[in-house]
Amino acid sequence: MKKVFMFLDDDAFHPDRIRTMRVYYPLIGAEEILDIAYAPNTDIVIFTTVEGAQDYILSNGCPDFISFDNDLRRDLEGLDLAKWLINKDIDSPGFIPEDFRFFVHSQNIEAKDRIYSNLNQYLDFRKN
Repeated sequence: MKKVFMFLDDDAFHPDRIRTMRVYYPLIGAEEILDIAYAPNTDIVIFTTVEGAQDYILSNGCPDFISFDNDLRRDLEGLDLAKWLINKDIDSPGFIPEDFRFFVHSQNIEAKDRIYSNLNQYLDFRKN
């Protein structure tokens, strides 16, 4: 079964400023994320808005891995997607796969910490 790697980033919207994963992850010291994204039998899906990511997830299920940006220059941000995923999983246990993983590549330190905190706390709670 194919795995899905979701990349949420507003810069993917601007053709002259595309934040390519092959360049960006090494710049921030996260080369290991490339191994996950480009693993055999993995599809990469890229979204620039939370709404687009939500539509995809509702149609296709929760991805195996999400790389979050937060500041998407829209009404909803990466943190909103993280909270939405948690609420969907509370309403429909198992919505988030057991082997779900994520990374936050946002440069917004406060939002980055909040995404990690929210998702990690919920996933830890769900295990118990």
